[in-house]
Amino acid sequence: MQTTVQYKNADADKKVAYTNELTKAEGILNNQTATQVQVNQAFTSLTASKTALNGVPKVKPTVSILSLTENPEEKSVTVQYSLEDKTKSLRSATAELYKETSLFARLRLIMWQEV
Repeated sequence: MQTTVQYKNADADKKVAYTNELTKAEGILNNQTATQVQVNQAFTSLTASKTALNGVPKVKPTVSILSLTENPEEKSVTVQYSLEDKTKSLRSATAELYKETSLFARLRLIMWQEV
């Protein structure tokens, strides 16, 4: 289970809860004097903590250019883009500006959070 996406990408508190329940369940299974009630309770707790794991596969964010508007008087270009980040895995974004074939600037894009 701990090698699955469901576990690896889960929230830290949910991983800790699952690991704790797994350790408890293993202890009960290794206890020769454990009762069936204890085994059933351990199984129920472990199953619940496994179900609570919320990891999902990471999907690469995609950027689409919506428009490029040239402003010759100011010698500038405005770029409108759409960013799709389904799994909220994006940490930063950079725009690279080229003059002909030469890179002349790198700009860090400001990431807006949805409210």
